[in-house]
Order: sequence, then structure tokens, then C-alpha cells
Amino acid sequence: MKIAVTSLTHHPRNQEIYSLSNIDDLVQSISEVGLLSPLVINEENQVISGNRRLVAIRSLGWKEVDVEVVDVSEDEAEILLIHHNKQRVKTSRELLNEAKILFPRFKIGQGKRNDLLTCDFEITGEKTREIVGKVVGISGSQIQKLLYIDKVQPSLITFIDDGEITVQQAYAQARHLDKVSDAQQNLQPSKDTSNKSCSIITGDCEEI
Repeated sequence: MKIAVTSLTHHPRNQEIYSLSNIDDLVQSISEVGLLSPLVINEENQVISGNRRLVAIRSLGWKEVDVEVVDVSEDEAEILLIHHNKQRVKTSRELLNEAKILFPRFKIGQGKRNDLLTCDFEITGEKTREIVGKVVGISGSQIQKLLYIDKVQPSLITFIDDGEITVQQAYAQARHLDKVSDAQQNLQPSKDTSNKSCSIITGDCEEI
């Protein structure tokens, strides 16, 4: 079915997970060959699959676009967003955003719908990180490193995405920062400091 482009909005969760990047190339492609598949929207006209394409066709001045309407809950919408972006080239930040949504699902289960994410491969008692890694398209160890980097020094993720450092270099730097932080927390001056000069490093005091 066709729907007015002006009636469509981006799904709010899409903007929290993915950036709307590389639109110029998409605009050129659509102007040459059109849309190869319809946008997928929910019953509120929020785009689940095709948010970048929506930006592109708006810039091309399209008035109407083909859509497929799906009836999904907000919880299922997250899964569909990730499912429909599985072939996309993603930044480390986007991979992290996906992983943070997926980890609770596969750790707890909670009866939530995960079949769309796992239909492409067999799960045989693997660790959660390996399952999540398969879903987002990188190794489980790489996911673990990104999560660790983001926890210790989130700004390093930007440097990775900008191509200034590798994941391994950022991971090594994060480990160093973490160790330094732990060491500083363990450095305590002597409690009995009256009339004494104490070293924060050694804790040794001497009369003054």
C-alpha cells in the first residue's frame, strides 16, 4: 500500500540505536533505481525498517511511498529494528546499542520474542556474549571488549568510530586506566597524621 510521506515519522528507538548516516549515497541510489522494498511501519506510522530511506525520499521530494504495516508491541519493535538492520554496516557505538538491548533478553529470556534474531543460526548452549555477537555480526569477545571500553572510558568509542584507534588499542588503554583508577582508590594516607608527614604512596610517616 502507498502512504503519504508527510504522515511518517521515525521510530523513537531507532534514533536511540542508530545514526542516520551516509544518506547522500542512498539518495543517489534511490533516484536511479527507486525503492527495492517497501518501508516497514507500525500502526502509528512510525518507521521500523527504512529510516535512512525515509530521509532520502524526503530529500527527493517524494509525496507517497510503498509501505508494509506490521502490528507489533513496543517490545517487539526493538527486535524488528535490530533484525531489519542486520545487513547494515554499523559503527561500534551502534553495535554497543544493539548489544545493550540484547544482553538482558538472552540472559533472562523472560518469554520475549527473539526468534527473528536467532533464525539464521543454531544456538547450542553458547555463552550469552557469543549469541549476542552472532546476532550483531561480530565475535563475542569483540562485544565484551566494546562493553568494557564503554564502561571505563566511553569517549574511546568515538575514537574507534573515527578510525583514530583500533578496538584492541582502545581496550588496552581502558585496561590501563582501570588499573590506575583501582590503584588510586587503594592509596590511603595513614589515619594518625598528627604532627607527622605521611606519604600517600607508601603510608609511611615521620615526625615533623
